[in-house]
Amino acid sequence: MAVTTVRSSFHVAVNTRLLLPRREGIGNYAHHVLRQMTTAHPEVQFTFFFDRPYAGEYVYGPNVRPVVLPPPSRHPVLWWIWFEVSVARALRKLRPDVFFSPESYLPLRSDVPSLVVFHDIAYEHYHEDLPRSVRWYYRRYFPRYAQKAERIACVSEYSRRDLAATYAIDARKTFVAYGAPAPDLAPLSPLEQEAARRRWTGGAPYFIYVGALHGRKNIAGLLRAFDRFKLQTSLPHRLLITGRPMWPNSTIENTYRSMQHRDAVVFTGWLNGEAVGKALGAAEALVLVSHFEGFGLPIAEAQQVRTPVITSNVTSMPEVAGDGALLVSPDRPDEIAAAMEKVLDPEVRRTLIEKGARNVRRFSWEQTAERLWRALIDIAS
Repeated sequence: MAVTTVRSSFHVAVNTRLLLPRREGIGNYAHHVLRQMTTAHPEVQFTFFFDRPYAGEYVYGPNVRPVVLPPPSRHPVLWWIWFEVSVARALRKLRPDVFFSPESYLPLRSDVPSLVVFHDIAYEHYHEDLPRSVRWYYRRYFPRYAQKAERIACVSEYSRRDLAATYAIDARKTFVAYGAPAPDLAPLSPLEQEAARRRWTGGAPYFIYVGALHGRKNIAGLLRAFDRFKLQTSLPHRLLITGRPMWPNSTIENTYRSMQHRDAVVFTGWLNGEAVGKALGAAEALVLVSHFEGFGLPIAEAQQVRTPVITSNVTSMPEVAGDGALLVSPDRPDEIAAAMEKVLDPEVRRTLIEKGARNVRRFSWEQTAERLWRALIDIAS
C-alpha cells in the first residue's frame, strides 16, 4: 500500500461491529482493508467501535484503540440504538477527523464527515427475501445514509451505477473499491485436492457453491440444474453447498426434497476462510448462479485457486469474472446444467483456468485499501 503522509494527530473512527470470530462477506472486506490501512499508517490513530467483546487478532497494531459500545446490534431496533445513540455519542466525545463504515450504516446524528461502503442494494430489487422489519429498515434508512455520507465506495461498477440511479446520488461522490481474494489463497497440489475430496465427498468429484443460503442466491435454481445434470450424464459428481442460511426460505428446502439426486448434495454449513479455500481448490467448478450480486467474491477466489467458474450473466458477475467464466442465465436450469457438463471438457477447463488467473490479478486488498484511504484523506481535508 502506498504511503500517504498525514499529520501525526490524524484520527479515524471505524465501525468494526462485523469483525467477528465467524467473519463473512462484509466482515472479511473490513478485515482486509483495515489490516492494510493500520499497518501502512502507524502514525495515524484508529479507534475501532465494536458492539461486543472483540478478538485480539483485530487489534492490528499499537495505533488501534478498540472500544466496545453496547448494545450488541443484530436487530433493526438495536441497529438504530447502536448507531444513533452509542456511536453518535462516542463520536461527539472523541471528535475524530473522519468516520469510516465498511458497511452501509452510519450515524445520522453526527456531524463527523463519513465514508461508507455500499456492497449492494439487493434489498431494493429482491426485498421479498427479507423479514419485514429488516426490509423496512433498509429501505427507510439506507437512502438517508447514502445522502448523508461525504463519499461512498461501491464494490463494483455495477453497484455504483445501481446506487446512483436508485437513490439519485451524485455519481461524483461515488467510486469503486473492489473486493479481492485473501492474500494467502493459493492453488492446491494434487495431493491436497485428493484430501479435500475425501473430506467432503468421500473422494467423488464435486461442483461447489460458496455463500449464504439466501433467496437471491438462487440455490433452488442451482439444485434444479444439478438434478438435471445428474439425470443427463449419470456421472458420479456431487454438489457441495457451503454457507449458512440467512433467512428462512422454504423454496430451497422444498426444491431439495423434490430432487431425484438429493443424496448427491452435501450441505457443509459455515466454513472458515482456510476451509473454503481447500474446498474451492479441489472442486470441478464453482457454480455461482445468483440473481443478484454486488461483487461476487467467490468468483475471484475460485480464479485465484485455479478452479473454473460458472456464473450468472447479470448484475456484477460478468464484470468480476471477466472472460474467465462460463456465463449463464440464472433463470435457465437447463443452461446451467449444460455449462456444468461443458466445464468438464479438459480444453474448456484449461482455457477458463488460464483466463481466470489473468483476470483475478485486477483485484488486490492493497489497492482497495489505498483507494479507501485516499478518500478518507480527501474527506477530512
